[in-house]
Amino acid sequence: MSRTTGWFTTISPLDLPVPAADRPADGLKEIKELLRARPRQGIGHGLLAYGGADSPLHGTEPAQVSFNYLGQFDGSFAGSFAASSGTAGPDWAPVNRRPYLIDVVSHVRDGRLHMEWTYSPSAHREETIREVAGRTLGVLSALTVEARRPDVQGYTPSDLELSGLDQKQVDDLVAGLREHPAWRGATTARPLEDCLPPDPPFNKGSGSRASSRTARASTTSS
Repeated sequence: MSRTTGWFTTISPLDLPVPAADRPADGLKEIKELLRARPRQGIGHGLLAYGGADSPLHGTEPAQVSFNYLGQFDGSFAGSFAASSGTAGPDWAPVNRRPYLIDVVSHVRDGRLHMEWTYSPSAHREETIREVAGRTLGVLSALTVEARRPDVQGYTPSDLELSGLDQKQVDDLVAGLREHPAWRGATTARPLEDCLPPDPPFNKGSGSRASSRTARASTTSS
């Protein structure tokens, strides 16, 4: 451990719905609630999946896609690690067996979203991965436009967990508070303070990279 630089992360499977194309904000809030509903942010999945033949999740089909969001590195010491990623060569042995068909690692640096897609040329063509990556950036751009609409709010029940409100009640609460002078004069993006912090004190990303015969496609969006 004394010679290790980095951080630990959790790996857990997710079965997420596909949001309606004309309601991206509602779909994002639904997925946000599903992510937060994972027991202990999924930290115990490894024990259940690989803990032995009597484990409840023993022998389950592994995921085919891994997504790991490393976080926002603007103005932080970790940004130097993100900026130098890959400059010293691959950080895995070429003989290792890759656990996922597609591995997506992303982070925000200098105000821009960077996404790295790792895949096997024997399983997918480069143009296929680039098309999927392009569609992903398109959805993110649509969400950015949606977030700027004055009638859209991103609060969900897990933001106000102690209140016991459902999504409709949260929407009604925010709609009423928007008319309050204190809300109108707020200088923060979230005038309504959370009852609980949105993130636990550990990294919620998932996935680690190990590959044999892989290719990469990187995408960047501002």
